[in-house]
Amino acid sequence: MKLTDAQFSALHTLAEFGDKTAEEVRMPQPMAGTRRIKLECNILTAPTLAKLEAFGFVSVYRCEAYAPVDAVGKRGHLRRKVVISITDSGRAELAQQ
Repeated sequence: MKLTDAQFSALHTLAEFGDKTAEEVRMPQPMAGTRRIKLECNILTAPTLAKLEAFGFVSVYRCEAYAPVDAVGKRGHLRRKVVISITDSGRAELAQQ
């Protein structure tokens, strides 16, 4: 199976750094080193996450909902933290790429 750039990037990040929240995987990695080179840019959208989950490459755990107290402009809508981890089949697919 051929992974898209976004799918490969998300799987690689999970394999290298362990379980992450959806927001951490979605955002670009921080710059490192004296030259401040950006290590990776990860793009994770809801359809990409859904496909990775459908293929069995990641497992998604949705935490309990909470209402942010200090969310300016968000009107206190319920939020839910999403934790993503790579599965053994995801690691195998990543190794084949």
